[in-house]
Amino acid sequence: MKQQDIELCIFDARNFQKHGMYDEAITVLLPIIDLPQKSLFQVEALKLLSFNYRKLDDVNMAMYYIQRALKLVISLKGKEKGVNTEYAVCLMNKGVINESRGKITNALSDYSETLGIFQGLFDIGEVDNGILINALLTIGTACYNKNDYLSAKKYLMDALVYFGDDCKTDRRYLAIKNTLTEIESYS
Repeated sequence: MKQQDIELCIFDARNFQKHGMYDEAITVLLPIIDLPQKSLFQVEALKLLSFNYRKLDDVNMAMYYIQRALKLVISLKGKEKGVNTEYAVCLMNKGVINESRGKITNALSDYSETLGIFQGLFDIGEVDNGILINALLTIGTACYNKNDYLSAKKYLMDALVYFGDDCKTDRRYLAIKNTLTEIESYS
């Protein structure tokens, strides 16, 4: 399969996802994942498979595919650009799956490691502030849902630093401000 065909399969899968056609997305992604030449395109396909299975409420299959994505991305270190970012994204997705399985401690561990990677990548200019905002919001929300309001407040306050001038129209900013207001009302 040529790279162009792989990219087309990924494009088609995303279109199916947008329309809630998760089984169809899975069908077009499966031929990509076991190709002999390993690449970040296969990592993307594995991440998308995980996402689609999560949408179908099959968290075991979602975890299976995100674990495969993590294993593949680790094997690509030093061979392709962007591997560290992809590793962190896979780890964040693993955290989301762990959280949906009720394994909050595992999720927080995944989120914490992800945040550290993203902060390092941000410091060297490889990711933008939006990535850090999402990571901080995710870990802050997980802490909030665990009733760890002190940690939630810390992460959410840290996220506010990364917003620019147009923050008032960003729904993440509004969600953070609302959550911080709720936390203050618990004090």
